[in-house]
Parts: sequence; C-alpha cells; structure tokens
Amino acid sequence: MNGLHSPDAEHAILGSLLLDNNLMHAVELTPEDFSGAADRAVYRVMLEKWGEGEPWDVGTLSSSLNGQLDSVGEPVIWDC
Repeated sequence: MNGLHSPDAEHAILGSLLLDNNLMHAVELTPEDFSGAADRAVYRVMLEKWGEGEPWDVGTLSSSLNGQLDSVGEPVIWDC
C-alpha cells in the first residue's frame, strides 16, 4: 500500500485494533503507511506486541510509547 492519506481511516484502523487485537491478522499495512507520526508509532508498537503474542490496550501502548510521544504528539485514539 502507498499510504492511507486519511487521518480518519488511520484512526478507524487503530481504534479497531485497540478494541480487538485479533483483527491484526487481517491488516496488511506497515507503519510507513500511516501519515501521522503518532499513528505510525502506535501501529509500530501494535505490530511488535502482535509479533510477541502479547495483547495491547491503551495502558500497554502508552507504557511502550513512553518518551516517544514527546516528539510525535499524542495519538488521537487516546481520546476514544
């Protein structure tokens, strides 16, 4: 894919993955497909957790992103 080019689409994907981690098996994106730096960072952590077989939620993502959010901003999905 050559990027989503839609913040709404990015947030919908990330929000869906936050609600149901098992949807990751159906998503064929890379972090670079996300236009927002915060969205890329969140998706990257989700991919890492998926690869390790670990579940994620706002708390685990926030802990994993500790320090990164200062440079990329707060993810919109935190507002969900």
